[in-house]
Amino acid sequence: MDIVQEAGLRGWRYRSTRNGEFRPWFLSIVYRLSRRRTPEWLPLPAGWDAPAPESLRSDIDPELLAAMRELPSRQRAALWLRYCDDLATANVARIMGCSETAAKQLLLRARDSLRARLVSRLKEDPQ
Repeated sequence: MDIVQEAGLRGWRYRSTRNGEFRPWFLSIVYRLSRRRTPEWLPLPAGWDAPAPESLRSDIDPELLAAMRELPSRQRAALWLRYCDDLATANVARIMGCSETAAKQLLLRARDSLRARLVSRLKEDPQ
């Protein structure tokens, strides 16, 4: 069964336990299921790394994508949820099952690590 379908079923089953906004609550279910099935889960849309026709190519920088892939999976997920899904840090913490302080620290380490990877790639390939 697809992870989103299973998350939908679990969400329906446990709908009475929902507190606050729907989106962070549902994404926390999807996140937990994804982590159980695929520990090295990379929260990037399908096809970003696959060759695609020019009309369907994403605007994402391939160097950024490569650097994201090198990050530990929890850091990738935190960055994705905060900056791509545009969720508040409190919601990132809820989804990832940690305190808000821990989520802030995780995001800080993820940004620092991503920055270091991008700088080292820039030094390796100065064009």
